[in-house]
Amino acid sequence: MKQLFLNIVVLVTLSLSLFPANALAQQKKINRFVPAGDYSGITHIKDQLYAVVDDKSEKDGFYLWNILIDSEKGKLRSIENLGFVATPNANRDAEGIAYMPHRNTILIAGEKDNCIIEYTLEGQPTGRKSAPLLSKRNNYGLEGLCYDSISHTVYALEENNGADSCHLFLLNDDLQLIGTKIYPLDAPSAKPKKTGSHIYGGSEVMVNGSALYVLEREVRIPKNKVGAWCRCKIYTYLPAEGRKTELLYDKKTRMNLTSRRFANFEGMCPGPVLSDGTPTLILIADSQHRYKGMLRDWIRIVK
Repeated sequence: MKQLFLNIVVLVTLSLSLFPANALAQQKKINRFVPAGDYSGITHIKDQLYAVVDDKSEKDGFYLWNILIDSEKGKLRSIENLGFVATPNANRDAEGIAYMPHRNTILIAGEKDNCIIEYTLEGQPTGRKSAPLLSKRNNYGLEGLCYDSISHTVYALEENNGADSCHLFLLNDDLQLIGTKIYPLDAPSAKPKKTGSHIYGGSEVMVNGSALYVLEREVRIPKNKVGAWCRCKIYTYLPAEGRKTELLYDKKTRMNLTSRRFANFEGMCPGPVLSDGTPTLILIADSQHRYKGMLRDWIRIVK
């Protein structure tokens, strides 16, 4: 019996070392901190201040949240909702958000018009707006957004172009298109079925030095909702070479009779650096306004 116990301990230890990203990720329900929403993107502004978009908000705009994360273990301590900053523009199905520190402005990518618009932190348009980057469509359009303050490059990610890949658009500070890359998507693990829904594609993009982190997402929802799952992966992508390399994270969440941890993670941004020097990522999920009481708003801290 003692030897059996030791063998189990060894197997568990090996499994944790093989999957460090999953072992160091914590998913936290945030229902008591924030109102029910359709949170689809998040960006860091400064200190503990973050901006979050809701793709079904009444106006194009963003929430401001103070997110407190423990500096030693990387655990979520609290979220303070500072309110919604509305802009004069109507809802554009906001899917991506990025902060431009040298201008102290916010960029929002809309999937309805496939444009990027710049706003002040008070919600006023600056006059900078990209041309439509894709032909108009309600799904599989612009989904991810980030800004590289070193190279002064805006990266906008298409969700899926229908060819097992998606476009990655590069824009300058004035939101003029300066280049396009093709990001190859992993093949979906599930086959489309006649009932229910199945989507997959690029969900978010984030700058990491000369590389990017890209969040890929696959969602399968049966007609009766039971058995739904969402699989999220994070890859390193080298835009200069046009290829993805290391798989950093791979996690599936489910909705069934015993689990309600289904989390459709759509937003991603840098989190704080912990006291031991470990960097973190913050993922935020779209609960479809906590759909019929079945879904929850989730945040995930990944070391």
